[in-house]
Amino acid sequence: MLGWSTATLAVLLSTQTELHFRALVAAAICCSLSSALLCAVALNMRMWPSPSEKGWFKPDIQDANTLKRYHVVSLLLAHQNQTQSTAMRANLLRYAEWLLLTASAVITLLGISRFLA
Repeated sequence: MLGWSTATLAVLLSTQTELHFRALVAAAICCSLSSALLCAVALNMRMWPSPSEKGWFKPDIQDANTLKRYHVVSLLLAHQNQTQSTAMRANLLRYAEWLLLTASAVITLLGISRFLA
């Protein structure tokens, strides 16, 4: 989607339009640029949160069952944090899709207007 957003932005910036279409093209450029920025933020990769080696073997926990419970809770917290991050990225990409669709509709309208002119 990042590629499509930047391609749409390139098409919009390279077109020479009449004066009465400039505001429409400027709005589409803003949509396409916003879409590219949202995609870049959503695709920013980070390390998955996971328990560290120091925290995995706690010297103060002597009981094996308590240590197992601690491990399960640690993995569950890492999974929940990753799920929240994935949901946030999915929402950003959904907004980027709509902005890209808006910019693409403007490109289509400009193409039709040039064809009919």
